[in-house]
Amino acid sequence: QAIGCREAIQSPTFGIVHEYYAERMNCTVFHADLFRIKDADELLQIGWDDYFDHSESIMLIEWPEIAEPLLPSRKIVLILETVSALSRNVTLQLHE
Repeated sequence: QAIGCREAIQSPTFGIVHEYYAERMNCTVFHADLFRIKDADELLQIGWDDYFDHSESIMLIEWPEIAEPLLPSRKIVLILETVSALSRNVTLQLHE
């Protein structure tokens, strides 16, 4: 909602990538869940590089480790760590 997506956001676990439009940012948002992906070659087979051909887009990735060699060097990494049942640590890293 904060970026202007009007659609209900669903987990892309079975579809791998869902696409939304962010009105406030005037861009496409790709939301990927790579939990079921085995390796980087499998990502390339599903057209992973095509998602980065959009200059005005945002890619949000859950379980990104498998895609690390395919990600652009310029990125923002958000790390969520469970501290307790009611507490989380959030780390934001900017990579230029």
